[in-house]
Amino acid sequence: MVQPENKDNILKIKRISENAKIPVRQNKINLYACINNQDQKIEIKPGELVFVPCGIAIELESPEYVALLFVENKIINYSVNFPGSVGVIDSDYRGELNVVLRNNSKNLYTINHGDKIAYLIIMKIVV
Repeated sequence: MVQPENKDNILKIKRISENAKIPVRQNKINLYACINNQDQKIEIKPGELVFVPCGIAIELESPEYVALLFVENKIINYSVNFPGSVGVIDSDYRGELNVVLRNNSKNLYTINHGDKIAYLIIMKIVV
């Protein structure tokens, strides 16, 4: 596992893909940008649903989870979003992260290598 540069960072990350970029912490509330780490562009046809592998796995402390949030300008400008509006990753999941995207427009949408495809936010479970 790789610990990103910020030492207050609590997200442990493992590269699955050799070229994967580590998500960058966007602010002090544990919000990270998840990018398309695929070497080729991904085209999403109108109405199509695709799984975009992020090339990373994460390790969380229990009782935490990660919420995957869509990138606002993609839904506003291009009608591309998550089918359920938000994704949830439990603290015990250790596999590769994938982002599910749906193209709700009538136009082909292209995701290039390095494009921001989602936000990850670490949440604590309080009982």
